[in-house]
Amino acid sequence: MWLEMQGIEVRAIAAIHETDALPRSQDLALVCDDRTRAVVLISPNNPTGAVYPADLLDAFFDACQSLKIALLVDETYKDFLDPASPPHNLFARENWGETFVQLYSFSKAYALTGARVGSLIAGPQMIEAVEKIIDCVAICAPHTGQRAALFGLQNLDDWKQQKRLMMADRLVAMKAAFANNASSYRFVSSGAFFAYLAHPYVNHGARDVAMGLAQHCGVLTLPGSMFGPEQDGYLRLAFANVDVSSMEDAAQRLGHYQPQP
Repeated sequence: MWLEMQGIEVRAIAAIHETDALPRSQDLALVCDDRTRAVVLISPNNPTGAVYPADLLDAFFDACQSLKIALLVDETYKDFLDPASPPHNLFARENWGETFVQLYSFSKAYALTGARVGSLIAGPQMIEAVEKIIDCVAICAPHTGQRAALFGLQNLDDWKQQKRLMMADRLVAMKAAFANNASSYRFVSSGAFFAYLAHPYVNHGARDVAMGLAQHCGVLTLPGSMFGPEQDGYLRLAFANVDVSSMEDAAQRLGHYQPQP
C-alpha cells in the first residue's frame, strides 16, 4: 500500500500452488526487468503462515544477486520457529550486505502491537539510504517502544519460548479440530500465527463467506481477497488468540456453516 502511494509499481508472482504456498524463484523472470529494484518476501508468511525453507531463500538470493537488486525478507514472525534450526544462512553468504535486507518487528514476539518498533539489518549503502528517508518521516522511533523492546531482549527469553511452544500446541490442536469437524476446508498452509484455508463454497466469494461466518457463527476470519488478486477462494484464520480448549468449537462452527443462496 505504501509503495503504491509513492507511485511505485508492485508486481506479484504466484505464491499459492496446488501442493504448497511457496513462491518459485524462477517466476521472477516473468516480472523483473531493468526497472525492478527489489524483491520482497515474508517468512513466516502473512497471510498463509508458510515458512519458506532455507534453500528457497537461497535461490531467491542467487536470483537477486544475479539481477543486482535487493532481496528484502520480512521476518516478523521468526521468533515462533524452532530456534534449534536457523531459518536461513543468508547472513553467511558472501557479500550478503549488497543484496540481503532483513526486516523485523518486535510487535509479535513481545506483544508490542501498536508500538511500531522494529529493526532493519542491511549493508552500509542501504542503511545510509534508509537513514535519509527516515529523517524525512520519523527521525526516531517512539522512545517508549524502544525501551519496551530493549526490556524484552534483555529479560523475556523464557517468556518468549513459552509463547512459541503455546503457538505450536495451538496449531496442532487446530489441525486436529478441523480434521474432525470441518474437513471441507482445505489447509493450504499454516504456521506462526496464521492458517490459510481454501473454503468449499465455490459459488461464493471470500468476502461473503467471511461476513457470513462472522454474522452467523461468531467466527472472525479475513477474506483472501484482502491480500491480493486471485485469492477469492481463501480465508485467513488467526489462531494465535484461540485457546486449545476452544479449537473444537471454532472448527465445528465453520463446519456447520452454510452460506445463504
